[in-house]
Amino acid sequence: MGRLQLDITKWLVLMFSILLVALRATGADESVSIDGGVVSGAVEDQVKIFKGIPFAAPPVGNLRWRAPKPVVPWKRTLAATEFKPQCMQVGPPLPTMPVEPSSEDCLYLNLWAPVQTPIDAPVMVFLHGGGLRNGSPSTPLYWGNHLAKERGVIIVNLAYRVGVLGFLAHPELTSESPYRSSGNYGLLDMIAGLRWVQKNISQFGGDPSNVTVFGHSAGAWSINKLMISPLARGLFHKAIGQSGGDMGPAGTREGIAVLADAERVGVAFGDSLRAPSIAQLRHTAATDIAASTFPGLPGVHNYDGAIAIVDGYVIPGDTYSLYASSKQSNIPLLLGYNDNEAALTLRPMEPMAFVTSVRERYGPFAEDFLEMYPGRSTADTATSQLRLESEASFGWQIWAWAVQHAKTSNEQVFFYHFSRGRVGHGAELPYVFARPIGPTWTDVHQSIADRISSYWTNFAKTGNPNGTGLPAWPAFSEAQQTTMYLGQDFAAGEMPNLKEHLLMDAYMNSLRNRTRN
Repeated sequence: MGRLQLDITKWLVLMFSILLVALRATGADESVSIDGGVVSGAVEDQVKIFKGIPFAAPPVGNLRWRAPKPVVPWKRTLAATEFKPQCMQVGPPLPTMPVEPSSEDCLYLNLWAPVQTPIDAPVMVFLHGGGLRNGSPSTPLYWGNHLAKERGVIIVNLAYRVGVLGFLAHPELTSESPYRSSGNYGLLDMIAGLRWVQKNISQFGGDPSNVTVFGHSAGAWSINKLMISPLARGLFHKAIGQSGGDMGPAGTREGIAVLADAERVGVAFGDSLRAPSIAQLRHTAATDIAASTFPGLPGVHNYDGAIAIVDGYVIPGDTYSLYASSKQSNIPLLLGYNDNEAALTLRPMEPMAFVTSVRERYGPFAEDFLEMYPGRSTADTATSQLRLESEASFGWQIWAWAVQHAKTSNEQVFFYHFSRGRVGHGAELPYVFARPIGPTWTDVHQSIADRISSYWTNFAKTGNPNGTGLPAWPAFSEAQQTTMYLGQDFAAGEMPNLKEHLLMDAYMNSLRNRTRN
């Protein structure tokens, strides 16, 4: 009788285990205790999904334009089954994407983890693009279902404040701040989200000592800054930057603004809304602030109040100089850009206007630029304008980032160039996340996605994108600037556009030297 009872008990345990796995695969709830309380998500197709987990208090009312505060704990289980609104902005998170609801209460994250989570799974934290003015962590293009299920990683997508609500600098804000600075609230949101990952990711099966931050466009631009921020040190251990970076001299038209200039613009912005004090601006509707434009100020180049600045706290100094002085995080880095990056945003110019703009921007280097990017005819100009804007905004920035990190860190750098069809900004994203877009997704597209998503997740796991069955991807160095060509072909080759990079580098160095003098 005892033996029979034992056999029945074993059978019941086995049946319960099978039922539990079945339930977890078909939409059952998944509850986790984290900093703040208990959250419940759902299970879909072998993936645990948590939507809209708060990682900071809502930045509303008196918390507008302040560093993010800790979440307010909750007593009942919080249902994390619906995406939260994107941070307050005008328009869709990405061109051609549907408009999403917006709210100033927006500091939430989404998380995807495999049901069969291995112990200490690698974690990948994604920072969305959108020019620091738009973007959402909930856009379907960024969902982590495939990477979690097929690659065994945990994906976390963070929200952060954008536009004026995310980056306003103002003398009153600087005065009231305990760190005597202002602006860069969006970057502080990212840092708060990364701290949340360190505190809580183990509850989801993730390894807090193996976190990779990856981002596209403004997300990559932000990673370029997080790597030099003392506040972010140790919060991530590898980085991937896709089509975004900033290495131009700070305080010039080619780089980010400095605090004093940004404060002047902030004062002018308040005056333009007839709200000259921060108290009045905090009582102004968020929709009105998001829809407003910054007045231009003489001598303040390339700054409209909606982008990060050198504030001496989050960003301690000029980006290029800090990398060149080995002041960045000493971590493995994977970087790259696409063919024709500027194709989606370019506003065509007539030849004479193009030539004039080149001469105004590049001064003593103008003739060298016009020889490389001629504007002799309408056809010339169309091609040159696309090439030059792609180089100035993307190509050189990412190349210079790679060169400086390879020179001054002790870690490997891997460089890629994505090319498929006409390409353009963001064309690699469906392949990174392996998310089919449109009815034209074929087996060829899927094969490309399998390779690229494998490279990305291999890098997250080990700091090296190489793996079984993949074409070899050699490391990049200043002396051997090997590039992995992705998309059309999968093969290593020479750095594309190297002559263009070197010319832009000479111009930027000259501008940097003039600024120092």
